[in-house]
Amino acid sequence: MKEKVPRDIHKGHRERFIERFIENPGGFSDHELLELLLYPVIARKDTNALAHTLIRQFGGLDGVFSASPKALMSVDGVGKRVAAHIAATGRTFDRLREKESAAKKEKRFYNFSESRRNLAEYFEGLAQEKLMIVLLDGKHRRLTHLEYDDGTETGVNGDLSEIARAVALYKPRFAIMAHNHPSGLCIPSEEDDFATKKLNAVLSVHGVQLTDHIILGRDEAYSYYVTGRMDYIRECSDPDKLFDRIRD
Repeated sequence: MKEKVPRDIHKGHRERFIERFIENPGGFSDHELLELLLYPVIARKDTNALAHTLIRQFGGLDGVFSASPKALMSVDGVGKRVAAHIAATGRTFDRLREKESAAKKEKRFYNFSESRRNLAEYFEGLAQEKLMIVLLDGKHRRLTHLEYDDGTETGVNGDLSEIARAVALYKPRFAIMAHNHPSGLCIPSEEDDFATKKLNAVLSVHGVQLTDHIILGRDEAYSYYVTGRMDYIRECSDPDKLFDRIRD
């Protein structure tokens, strides 16, 4: 009688799982991503249960990848090789995040030339209007930005309450407003002026200076600051002057 060769019952599942990931990388849940990541270091064994256990033990995917190798090894089924693989992956993520954060934060928006260059990458190739509010520190370096897109060719507005929350969180000194005109024409509209006045009023209340509103077209850009239009916006939306008018 021929000796039976042990069949890897997980091989078919793994192949299907990998194919599914290749077809839709963004469709995987946290435990499925971890399950897939464990394949190279755990052969011929179901990694699904261990992925669930790790996420439950450390409170989520972030906790798993920030855990120390010794902490990981305290989980049943995790040896040195598996612990080192998970911890090294987590440290790699950390390094990449640090580099990305540093690169973004060092982007300066000190003048129109710098701002236009930095903003171009966000708006390139868009067929609909997109609004961006960039919050800056005292040296005009990017702290964070908020994006708004209504999915149409014209007419997009920012959420003023969300902007106010971001200002409270990041405590910026300056801000820049920017949006694109897919038509290619960079002439500001009455709606653009009105949106700029509203944002300037909100930011002024929080002690933040709106330095510019830049409109980007296909081959050109318009700056409220360079053209002097920003002075008109500030005059019309100065909160102190608005309150004075109300008192009068």
